[in-house]
Amino acid sequence: MGRAAELMQVFGSPVSRKAGAWHARRQAGLRALALVVLLHAWLAQAQQRVFQFLRQEQGLENLSVVALLQDRPGNLWIGTENGLYSFDGARVRRYGRGQGLVEPRISALHLDQSGRLWVASDTRLFVREEDEFVEVRDGGEPISAQPGQALSSTRGRLVVNSRRGLYWVRREAAGWRAELLFDAETRRQHPEVRDVSSVVADPGGDVWFGCARSLCRFGTAGLHRYDPAGEALSEPLTSLLLTSDGRLWLRARTRLWRLDPGGEALQPMALPPAADVPAPWSPALVADRQQRILMQWGSGLARWDGRHWEQIAARQGLQTGGGVTALLQVRDGGVWLGTAGAGLAHWLGYEHLRHWGLAEGLPSDDVWSFLRSRAGELYIGTAGGLATEHGPLRGLQAPAPLRREVASSLAEDARGRLWVGSFNGALSRYDPITGTLTQLAKLPRITRLVTDRQGRLWIVTHDGIYLIDDPARDTPLHRIDQGLYPPKTQVPNAHDACLADDGRIWISTTTGLLRGEDGRLERLEVVDTTGQPLGEEWLRVIACGQGRLWMGGDHGLLELRIDGDSRTLRAQSLDVPLLHDRSVLSLHLDRRGWLWTGTDYGVAIWNMSRWRFIRQDAGLPWNDCNQGAVYEDRDGSMWLGTSRGAARFDDLDTLFAPPELSVHVGVQGRRLVRPDVRRGGADLTLPWQMRALVLDAASPAFEHRSALRFEYRMQGQDEDWRSGMAGELVYPSLQPGRYRFEVRVRNADLQAESPLQSLDIEVLPPWWRTDWFYALCATAAAALAWAAYRWRLHRVLARQRELRRLVAERTRQIEASHAQMRELALKDGLTGVLNRRALGDALAAEIARAGRSGKPLALVIVDADRFKQVNDRHGHLAGDAVLIAISQRLQAPTRPYDVVGRYGGEEFVLLLPDLDVDQPEGRARIDSFHRSISASAVKLDSGEELRVTCSFGVASLQPDRPESPNELIARADAALYRAKENGRNRVEYAPATPAP
Repeated sequence: MGRAAELMQVFGSPVSRKAGAWHARRQAGLRALALVVLLHAWLAQAQQRVFQFLRQEQGLENLSVVALLQDRPGNLWIGTENGLYSFDGARVRRYGRGQGLVEPRISALHLDQSGRLWVASDTRLFVREEDEFVEVRDGGEPISAQPGQALSSTRGRLVVNSRRGLYWVRREAAGWRAELLFDAETRRQHPEVRDVSSVVADPGGDVWFGCARSLCRFGTAGLHRYDPAGEALSEPLTSLLLTSDGRLWLRARTRLWRLDPGGEALQPMALPPAADVPAPWSPALVADRQQRILMQWGSGLARWDGRHWEQIAARQGLQTGGGVTALLQVRDGGVWLGTAGAGLAHWLGYEHLRHWGLAEGLPSDDVWSFLRSRAGELYIGTAGGLATEHGPLRGLQAPAPLRREVASSLAEDARGRLWVGSFNGALSRYDPITGTLTQLAKLPRITRLVTDRQGRLWIVTHDGIYLIDDPARDTPLHRIDQGLYPPKTQVPNAHDACLADDGRIWISTTTGLLRGEDGRLERLEVVDTTGQPLGEEWLRVIACGQGRLWMGGDHGLLELRIDGDSRTLRAQSLDVPLLHDRSVLSLHLDRRGWLWTGTDYGVAIWNMSRWRFIRQDAGLPWNDCNQGAVYEDRDGSMWLGTSRGAARFDDLDTLFAPPELSVHVGVQGRRLVRPDVRRGGADLTLPWQMRALVLDAASPAFEHRSALRFEYRMQGQDEDWRSGMAGELVYPSLQPGRYRFEVRVRNADLQAESPLQSLDIEVLPPWWRTDWFYALCATAAAALAWAAYRWRLHRVLARQRELRRLVAERTRQIEASHAQMRELALKDGLTGVLNRRALGDALAAEIARAGRSGKPLALVIVDADRFKQVNDRHGHLAGDAVLIAISQRLQAPTRPYDVVGRYGGEEFVLLLPDLDVDQPEGRARIDSFHRSISASAVKLDSGEELRVTCSFGVASLQPDRPESPNELIARADAALYRAKENGRNRVEYAPATPAP
């Protein structure tokens, strides 16, 4: 029979509940009684949990977890089907052959009383010594652990359930010694000790183990056997658990027994419904700090609280692949689950938090209000309407217009009817007897409903305060704030309200506070410590209690004293770092005197001495809390509404227990050995080197990890404290000297910090800065001083001789340089022929010589045809190549006394002494110069070839007709112009100068 059918039998059908008032009240009483019985069992199934997984992307390469353990520093050790891993809260490290673990398939982990880590693989047994794993053998034979719970320890000895039987392993001077627990005679007399299925040792030194189909105990009193009461054991015991109350829990794959202190018979325990997934060979079994028993069951978990079983599986948010294979509660109270193929799961908020959402039956994940009725039923207001934990969480049946309204606030009248306010302004009433929800009024946006001690219902809206004097008698609704404000002024928005210890109602508005008493209201002004009125951003939400008001908004938190009848209240702003840049959205002062503050980034709780902050990484379903959605239940548990579901905080006695924060320092690539501090040694001595020193600062804290910050400094290099999230700290190239590295961790959410840890570091100087090297240098310096004097005298004399030689050599170089500079001053930098200035001097000299000798002189101006097109089409480098080629071709046929020079741009000048161009031989020589230029193409660097032609303008100087250089050049230039006009690539001669 399903739960719905069971509840129908208890409560009756909807038709029978409407048959009459007496019958309805009787049914309501039966329903309340039934809820007390069924409520806990149902809610245990409906509550959602939050799990965070450690998988391959975080460094856990194998996802089939077999064993879990926490060592003394707080690190998690994870045994998998292919490797052993450690996790310090930030980084995962794998251990394998490089650390001595030659067998990768891990079957069991154990931490003995000395803090040593023992690892059992399928075929070997290892113990961790420093950072290496050493195999322990029986003589030369390996010790292979049996499947199941194979390792335990007591009084400095390890107990191993191996394939050869139970072993004692203890340390001796020569190393580790392993010997069988039972000799051959005992095994002959008690054959059951040869069939051991699981083992655990108690602090008194006795060893408990599954023997054949019974439980055996071996100690100083000898061997004792325990048999179950009633039905005999049909399966081997796969897990044994000794709890702090002295009870022994025994698990087989499908059964569970308990042995009480002093008992002689095993008591069978009732189990949850049949599991959907078979148990592994060694199903997980642990007890938490509240002595609740957790064990693998099906594809998830089952938890026994002493009265009921609670199941946690996929429906509650747990994904385990092939099931839960390992369980561990760490020292901070968190629970870790190893799974068969889904990795390692961290149960966030294990001790204090559960939550509900759409998957558990709420009409919406957006939760705004709560109310526990006098009949014991919890109502939850959501953005999709109401829900109740009457049986499965479900939305209340309502008329269509009301189904999707936000139930912003709830209240109960004296008849047990539920009043519902909506952000849409609908005021409705739910009758639990008839199961109907009826809208009674349409008001402005309703933010809070409050029932005072006289039973009056106060309705706080964004446009007025309304009152129903006796909602149980259905008295009419009326507005009570009209006389508080001047006529024709806008009424301020009212945000929140609370009921104070003295029975007064306090209401926060955008312009101040309203105080209500006996159905009447009065206005109060709220000012800061300087007397300035507070703005709307401070007056959003309100909480009452202990003669004080607590108010919050966009700028943080305020405290107000409300003793007396003053019309002006002075507010003190609280400097709470946790609330910096946070909007306060809900406030409540609970019966413990704790202030609960819901924000847009989690919930902050203050016990008036310490704060604690809880976000998603601590189990909250969502960080964004809803306005006013914090509620205290009758049992002291707290409810919080978020935009992703409702959260319930319970078992709060340990909420402010001081957390154990620690930090450990290591050095990458080096083994850190603590010296005898009495001798003044350093923790770490390093040779001087250029590479960086990398320190690992680890803090194995798993709850509220995102709020963890490392604070550190290196005294001797930097005295200032630095802060960061990463635990890997790099110090490049420390100079020789002594340093002290100091580090601690702070957790802002827990308001806690670790003790300061320090590491003394000495960097040795390089060999060239040691005392022996300095002494050697001093001796060498004294020995070299005399030799240096003699050597210097010899060098001075040699230097004098060398200087004389250098002066002579330098004089010759200067003279050669001057000659070279003179030559460079006369040559064109590109072509190497005479430049214009040198050409002018040469022309003047030749004209003078021709006048003295009476011989002719020919002057030729050479101009490259269409040279601008070469530059435009092929670039200036191509143009330079053309000019160089022209200059070379002009120089090739010249005589020793002929002159070639660059006149400017693409123009060159030839001076040809003793050449008469009026004679055929002279003109033939001019033509040979012209042909030499265009005889072949000019090859460019790009491989392209250019055809080059030139135009010549020739003028001849006759000795009997003297001319100046400019005149001779002008006649040649005119001839060149004619050559250009007549089609280029030709030679034109200037007419002779007429006789004087």
